[in-house]
Amino acid sequence: MPLYRHLHQLHLKSLQQGFSKSLARTVIIDGRKRILQSGSIHYPRATPEMWSDIIGKAKEGGLDVIETYVFWNYHEPVKNLYLC
Repeated sequence: MPLYRHLHQLHLKSLQQGFSKSLARTVIIDGRKRILQSGSIHYPRATPEMWSDIIGKAKEGGLDVIETYVFWNYHEPVKNLYLC
């Protein structure tokens, strides 16, 4: 079993053992309560061509949400010069 699946199962088991605080943080999607799993991706550390594969692997690993930081120095390398 891949490590990420094992860790995901351990996390789910811990939730089932009575962590009621987590249940208060659920969202309802399609009528079902869900606890969303999130992880971060640092987009400047990969080329745009790699993003689809990275996001696919994150989804395969059980992530529902991807968070990212805004690397402001990447978008404004010189004061008042903005890159998209």
